[in-house]
Amino acid sequence: MIFLHKMYLTRFSLMAGLFLILFPVAVIWLGLARSLFGGLFDVEDFGPTFWVACSAYLLSWSATVTFHITRLYGPERVGMETSSQTGSSKSRRSAQLVFIVGMLMPLPLLVSVLSANFSWDAFAGALTGFLFVLALVYLADLIHRLFNTFQLTDDQPETNDPGKHLFFPFDNRLARMAERSTSVQEFFRRPVFRRISQLLWRLPETYTVGYVKRGENYVTVNPGMILPIVMFAAFLSLYAIGFFFWANRPNIDLGLTAITFVLILVTLLCWLFAGTAFFFDRFRLPTLLTVVTMISFSQLNHTYDVAPLPVRNTAFEHATPAQILNARSRDDYIILVAANGGGIQSSAWATEVLTRFDEHCRNVDQRPEGCRNAIAAISGVSGGSVGAMYFMESYNGDAGYDPDVASRIREYSQKSSLDFVGGTLVFQDFVRNIPFISDFTPTDRGRRLATGWEANKVSIDRSAGIIDDAGEPLDAGPHPGQRKRVDLKENLSAWREGTLDRSRPAVIFNSTVVETGHRLLFSTAKFPNRDPKTSDWLSLDDIAGDNADIGITEAVRLSSAFAYVSPAPVMSAPPALESVNDEFRRYHVVDGGYADNYGLLSLRDFLNEGLKNLSFDAEQKPKFIIIQILGEQVARDPVTGEKRRPGIGSISVFEQFLAPLSTLLNVRQTGQFARNTEAMQSIESILENRGLVARRFVFEYPSADAPLSWHLTNTNIEDIRKAGTAIGALDVSTDSPNFKNFQQWTALRAELLSQSERQPLGAK
Repeated sequence: MIFLHKMYLTRFSLMAGLFLILFPVAVIWLGLARSLFGGLFDVEDFGPTFWVACSAYLLSWSATVTFHITRLYGPERVGMETSSQTGSSKSRRSAQLVFIVGMLMPLPLLVSVLSANFSWDAFAGALTGFLFVLALVYLADLIHRLFNTFQLTDDQPETNDPGKHLFFPFDNRLARMAERSTSVQEFFRRPVFRRISQLLWRLPETYTVGYVKRGENYVTVNPGMILPIVMFAAFLSLYAIGFFFWANRPNIDLGLTAITFVLILVTLLCWLFAGTAFFFDRFRLPTLLTVVTMISFSQLNHTYDVAPLPVRNTAFEHATPAQILNARSRDDYIILVAANGGGIQSSAWATEVLTRFDEHCRNVDQRPEGCRNAIAAISGVSGGSVGAMYFMESYNGDAGYDPDVASRIREYSQKSSLDFVGGTLVFQDFVRNIPFISDFTPTDRGRRLATGWEANKVSIDRSAGIIDDAGEPLDAGPHPGQRKRVDLKENLSAWREGTLDRSRPAVIFNSTVVETGHRLLFSTAKFPNRDPKTSDWLSLDDIAGDNADIGITEAVRLSSAFAYVSPAPVMSAPPALESVNDEFRRYHVVDGGYADNYGLLSLRDFLNEGLKNLSFDAEQKPKFIIIQILGEQVARDPVTGEKRRPGIGSISVFEQFLAPLSTLLNVRQTGQFARNTEAMQSIESILENRGLVARRFVFEYPSADAPLSWHLTNTNIEDIRKAGTAIGALDVSTDSPNFKNFQQWTALRAELLSQSERQPLGAK
């Protein structure tokens, strides 16, 4: 029973060690949750691998040290009857065994990282990280032994407490040399140490038991407790440096990746929970309850910003869907695009499809009003919103297709943003859980994700020679005939320019209101006729007033607020908007995929608004082309509706345990698919009632195993590129996974050819 009691006392240390061992095994070797966490292990080059090794061994060090401390002093702390201390030689052998286990625990993670992208450079980084931490261990052991040799008083008798050799249970010659130093001995005889001893003597024994040893004439800190004190000071200093660095975000790339931040966070939690449990277990207070109680006093004010609409000229008029469609009423065809959610995979696939369409459509229809300029509206959800945001870069500058711009757009959407989330989670959101601190640190992981998209674009543009080191464009533009350039740092209203002259589509970024479940639309088109009794959507105008505006990346990150990766924020309005719709302003906003993961419902509402009072020339009715972009292979064929996933037969006990969760997720996907089908039927009905025709073309990434995080590996990027070549290809084998996309492009190409052969606009 004593063994089980000790295991319980060390529960959080054991959990940290098991996480270090089992997390890479479950994700990489067993393939569990690979789509969510697989990108964490995509680490290349010397620097990033060095930091991964350092953080992994730091976590291992923390787990073994807290385990050993709790095992030694925890029973005394909680009042258990324990046998006399083991002999010095036996305790040292035990400490050596724990030390060796601690050195082996990071190996599964390091092997997973190195096997993903092996190179001798990365191997050298991992080895250097191990040697660096080993040197730190040696130095920490030196400080630990010095304090244990000369601590507090001369009255303490010499003991063989195994805590003296807690972490580095081998010979430390440097420590032995320092112990003999006269100057070191004089340092520890200073009055300050005597005063610390007196302070400890005055503390009630109830609170100090397990931490100190008391004698008739002395009190001294338990030998094993010196190291946590040193560790706490070191961690606090390093964390303060990291917090300052991350808050100011200098343009220095230290090679810290998301997996490093995860390991740092688990290390902090290991010390927090192990230390809290050691103190409160004596009073039989549950550790989690204690931590939750403390956190309940914190006020996590996650917010998003809206701003008053700037004074602009008529080119920035907030056009309604009716005005936008009326401006295109004599076009041969009008294109509407819906890009679904699914993390960075959907973002990259959306830009892949749209840029490939732009490229090859120009060979089919070379008229200025055709192809890209025929897109009237783009509706994005989650990752699809990010892809749509980047694709809008193609509407900056010259109207013609530019392969360099298309290549950069694809690169924008493929560049990882996971490190921005991980760093902010550790160095800002972790601090925000301290009561009354969040008001002083407004930047959270959601905001940092948005600025990460901007930073990724700046980094790529700088490498391509588009901007200088200060971030200023080298070609100021616009030149005659070019559109005004819109930077991602601008507000969404800047994209209103061009919606009426067909030079820029309307965009709709879809999110969801937590409190009501309504879809919330951040759009450059104004929806004026919402029926509050029947509509299942709200717009920014509805919750903040007609005079409200929002940043481009701010709107996109609200559409992409995937669970736990990005928090659910509430509106932060300036004084000019404070009195507008106060009830709506308290609504929290999350990912648009909760309400509609496909984005087609907003296109339905766009058409419903736009076609109410619109009439077309009987001889020149445009055909409506709906392009749906799906970032992963869904459970049912999006065209035929046939199911794709077979039954699995008998399942294990473990799978039985997971069956309720799996069912919930599958029911949600089936429900979303059904809503998408209904939305398409509604679109067809709306158009048919006005004598118009709709054709839908679906471009689906041909894999169900798509990464759902904000990181793509080089293999993922290459797979997306290969899938994209089917769009515009001359021929694709029928057994290729990309054959269906080839079929869709062939059908779309035929549709475009039939329309482009019609008379030019305005001809009679």
